[in-house]
Amino acid sequence: MRKYKMAKIHIRGPLLTQSGYGVHSRQIFRWALSRGHDITVEVTPWGITPWYISGTECNGLIGEIMARTKPLETKPDVSIQIQLPNEWTPGIGKKNIGVTAGVETDICSQPWVQACMKMDKVIFPSRFAMATFINSGCSPKKLCVVSESFYDSCLEDAGEDAVKLDNIVTSKNFLMFGQITGADSQLDRKNTFDTIKWFVQKYHDKPYGLIIKTNHGTNCKLDKNITKAKLSSVIKEIRPEDSKLKVYLLHGSMSENEVAGLYKSSKLTALISATRGEGFGLPLLEAAACGLPVVATNWSGHKDFLDLGKWFKVKKSLVNVHPHKIDGNIFVPGARWAQPDAKDFVKQIDLLLKDEKKARSNARELQEKIATEFCFSKLAEDYDQEIGAII
Repeated sequence: MRKYKMAKIHIRGPLLTQSGYGVHSRQIFRWALSRGHDITVEVTPWGITPWYISGTECNGLIGEIMARTKPLETKPDVSIQIQLPNEWTPGIGKKNIGVTAGVETDICSQPWVQACMKMDKVIFPSRFAMATFINSGCSPKKLCVVSESFYDSCLEDAGEDAVKLDNIVTSKNFLMFGQITGADSQLDRKNTFDTIKWFVQKYHDKPYGLIIKTNHGTNCKLDKNITKAKLSSVIKEIRPEDSKLKVYLLHGSMSENEVAGLYKSSKLTALISATRGEGFGLPLLEAAACGLPVVATNWSGHKDFLDLGKWFKVKKSLVNVHPHKIDGNIFVPGARWAQPDAKDFVKQIDLLLKDEKKARSNARELQEKIATEFCFSKLAEDYDQEIGAII
C-alpha cells in the first residue's frame, strides 16, 4: 500500500452548500480524508444556495465534514481555500493554496491577480479558468490545473435512484441543467432564457419536450413559484397556442445518485447548453460521464473534457459583458464572454436528431475516455502531485 506524507490541512470553503463550489470543496476534502491527513474545516456560505444538514448525505461525507468543523488551535501545515481570490487569507497555514474557478470571461480583475501572487499555489479546475488569469497578467509560475471529477454513481447502475420521469409523455426530450444567474437574457451567464427561446421557436410544432432543471438559488417552494412564473412568462411570449412542444420544470434538491439517474434516463435525447461561459461545467461533465450526448457552446471550461471526443459544438462570438453585469470584482470592464449563435445552436440539435444512433455511439466513446481521465482516483493522483509537492 502506498504511503503518503501526513500533514495538518485546514480546508476553508462552502463544503456544506449545494453549489458548484460546494461539490469542488467536498472533492478536495474527500481526497484529504482518503490520504489520512489531519483535517480541520471552516465552512463558508455560497450566495443563497441551500446547505446539507444531514450527516448521511453525499454517502456520509457531510457527516465527516461536520465532525471536523472547528476553530484552528495551531497553524496548519497547509490551508486550502476554495473561494473567490479576493476572499483568500494568506498566512493561515505555513503554506497556503487558493482554489478557484475564477470568472467565466476572458480576463479577470487585477485584485484577483494580486491575490494569486500572495498564495503559495493556485489551483484551477480547467485550462480555460487558468488562462483567464494569465491573460490578465498573472505569472503562471504558481498556477496549475487539477480538474474536478464526476459523481461515482455516473458509472454505476442507477437502480432505485433512477429518475423515471413518468409524467414525461413527449417522444424526444432535451435537458437543460443550471441555476438562473441573471434577471434577463443579457445578464444570465447560463443563457437560460435565450436557450428556451431558440428551442421553442424552432421545435414548437414537434412533439418534443424541454426539461429544465433550474432554480433562482434555493430549493424552497417560494423559489419554485418564482422560477415557474418567470419561465412561464418567457414561454408564453414565444410558444403558439397550437404548439405540440411541452416544457417541464424540475425543481428541488437531488442526491448525487438521483442526478446520475436523471442523466441516464431512457427518455432523454441530449443535454443542451447555450452557456456564455463555464469555469468548469460540472453538469456537462456528469452528463457526458453518463453517456448522454451534449450540445454546448464551443468555448470555456467544458472543452477540457468534451474535446476528448465528439460532441455538438455551437459556434460563438466573443462579446463584451453587459454593462449592468460589471461589478468591478467578478466582472470587470472590457471582459468578454461567449454569445452563442442561435442558428447554429438549433442546427447542432438538428444534426444530432438526423443520426441519433451515431450521436449515442460517439457519446459512449467519449464516456469511456472521461471515465479514465476525470474519475475521482485520477483527481486524487493529481492532488497528490500538486499539493504533495509543497507539504
